[in-house]
Order: sequence, then structure tokens, then C-alpha cells
Amino acid sequence: MTQPDMTPPAVNAPGPESTCTPEPGDANRRSHLSDGRGATSRLLGRVRLRAQERSVAQARRFVHETLASYDQRIRDDAELLVSELVTNSVRYSDSARHPDGTITLTLREPVHGILRVAVTDAGSSNSEPRPRHDGNLDDERGRGLLLVESIAATWGWHETGINRTTWFELHLSLEGASPVPLSR
Repeated sequence: MTQPDMTPPAVNAPGPESTCTPEPGDANRRSHLSDGRGATSRLLGRVRLRAQERSVAQARRFVHETLASYDQRIRDDAELLVSELVTNSVRYSDSARHPDGTITLTLREPVHGILRVAVTDAGSSNSEPRPRHDGNLDDERGRGLLLVESIAATWGWHETGINRTTWFELHLSLEGASPVPLSR
């Protein structure tokens, strides 16, 4: 189920006082990574968030604004799944156990009609990301990765050093595959 993620791992170093800051230089950087099929993926957006509950809403807002020109279904699915992954990072990762712990959210522009979203945190020595198939669907907790598994085209996770990246991919419709900037 897991595939190598092309997103560089986040560095869990103390961040600025702001709870939601773009990574330095991201506004002007064009990062290209190969998808293994000869095509490249371009960095669409990256933000570092503090590992706090209020970061879930900030992550949703970042996704909503970054994907403003995409199909509504893609935006809605991406916002929902990001909120689940960031919530898991805030609740269960080692990032949340440190006062300066951070979570990095990365969105990559489509390659072959695919949008890739990744959430990187300090991992957890206690558990691995795994959907809970034994729970009641009416439970308020334990459904996040089930949602990711059922909505995303594919998802997975990997560890790099102390960091863990959990990612998902969404297939884009033709109208969502080539984002067009909104008129101002």
C-alpha cells in the first residue's frame, strides 16, 4: 500500500511565533520532482503549522485557498482528508508532545491527473498509521484513516529519520486537472 513519497521531510525545529507560516521561499520556488514515470510534480503549496488543535482549521483554510481554482469536489475531499491527517498528527504524533512541535502540510500540483497531499510530523514510537476497521462508524474517534482509505485514490506513509509523512492522492476530473488562476 505504501509508495515512496516525493515530498521532502519537514524539519522539526522551533518555528516563528505565527501558528501558520509558509515555508521560507515557497512563494517563489518552483520545485520539480519526478513521479517515476518521467513526468514532474510542481510544489503547489507548503505550510508549517504548530502541533495544536487550532492548526486543523488553519490547514483546512490553507487547502481551501490553495485549491481555489480546482473542482469543488476535489477541494472538499482534500479539506476533509487534510483535517483528518492533521488531527491525527496533533493527537498522536510526537510533534504534539513538544512545545515547539510542528506539522508540515504539502500540496503538489497534479501529475497525470493526480493531486498529492502530504502531512509530515515527528512520528510516533507508539503506533503506525492504520485504519481502524474494528470500530463503530458512529464513534467520534478512529474514523480518520477509514475516511482517507475510502475517499483517496491511494494513500500511504513512510518514515525518514524521526519524521513520518502520511500522504494521499486524489484523481482529478478534467476540469480540475489544469488549475486556472481566478480573475481578480
